[in-house]
Amino acid sequence: MSYRRYIEVTCEFIFPFQAILGVGGNFINLLVLLSKPMRSRTNIMLAFAAISDILFLCSMIPNNLSRRHDWVYERCSDFNGSMAVEKSCLTDFAQFYIKNKSHFTFFLNWFSGASSWLMVAVSFERLWAIKSPFSARINHKSCSYREWITIPGIFFFTALITLHMNFTFGVTGHTEGEQKMVATQSNTVVTFFITVNVLFQILLPMILLIVVNAFLIYYLRNRRQFLETATSARECSSTIRSSIVDSSLRASCDETPPLLEPVRRKSTVVSRNGSNNSSTWGRQLCKAERHITVTVAAIVSASVITHVPSAILSANMYIFNLNSMLGDRNWYTWIILSSSVVVSGKVANFFLFCMSSKHFRRQMKSKICWLSCLFKRRHRDGKTHTRCFRSIPLNQIGDSASNVPPIEA
Repeated sequence: MSYRRYIEVTCEFIFPFQAILGVGGNFINLLVLLSKPMRSRTNIMLAFAAISDILFLCSMIPNNLSRRHDWVYERCSDFNGSMAVEKSCLTDFAQFYIKNKSHFTFFLNWFSGASSWLMVAVSFERLWAIKSPFSARINHKSCSYREWITIPGIFFFTALITLHMNFTFGVTGHTEGEQKMVATQSNTVVTFFITVNVLFQILLPMILLIVVNAFLIYYLRNRRQFLETATSARECSSTIRSSIVDSSLRASCDETPPLLEPVRRKSTVVSRNGSNNSSTWGRQLCKAERHITVTVAAIVSASVITHVPSAILSANMYIFNLNSMLGDRNWYTWIILSSSVVVSGKVANFFLFCMSSKHFRRQMKSKICWLSCLFKRRHRDGKTHTRCFRSIPLNQIGDSASNVPPIEA
């Protein structure tokens, strides 16, 4: 077996496990991110990105099944006169998939593009939160009008630029056993739509993700140094201020204190404690914002790393070598491999969330426990209702009537 065939078999074998982990992990992400304690603008967009990834993985299932011989071919009989000849025929699933392959391709590219642009929106939101932290915290827990415009706009825009795949491509060779996807429109029309699609769905999101992610990492490093410098300066100023206050208090102890001196002392202590509490609160908020940004940067980095090979291959295939690469067996292997890498990136989101956030793990455990308890309660209630129904005697009314003691006169 050649190495290309080995790569194809390996990718086909691991896809079911990737799909189960990806759909299950993103479903858990969806439950946690949309829960009340975790609800925020960033998490809402990440939740819709998880929905896009789930739909993307579900759209890849027919494509993966079309590579399996048992799902494509079946034994059938061809009657030649009085003789029945056994041969391989296309299954109903294969005929349905070949007829609608362009539509499956549209859904795949639509959900993939929507997920990429949602990650771009999340990255810009995190960058804005770092640049303007106080304005970013206003209405931090609610979904503002920006999200009501941004999220539907992303899905509409990505659907619009991939809509051409429903009518610009078709499948030939239905009966020969060697199906090939070719362009059905003129080269000018196909080239225009493909160029727009590759530019706005593959290249531009990747460039924006790389640039914004680089800015995120840069600001994270600089902000950490700024916080350390500001903390040391704040500690020095508080030490100097406390020494001045203590010296003034010691100097005033020899005299008869004025009437308002205790109030001044109390207010001084309260103001000092208030400043310490406010600085602690500010550091905790900055730490929380930084932690969220680190999580987003890790997810965006994984998305960029896993999507770059597929982006380069798709740009080369759709722009420069359209019809030649669509039916080339050698390029088919690299297309399968790049698709497997993209699916691995969808699966990695769940593990990145779990590894980078203790609060996410806590919320995930509570959600899983809640679902488990709900399932057990429903199962127990179902058994209880069944048991109560079966334990009722058929002659209960007659027995109860016959067991009534006679009424004495």
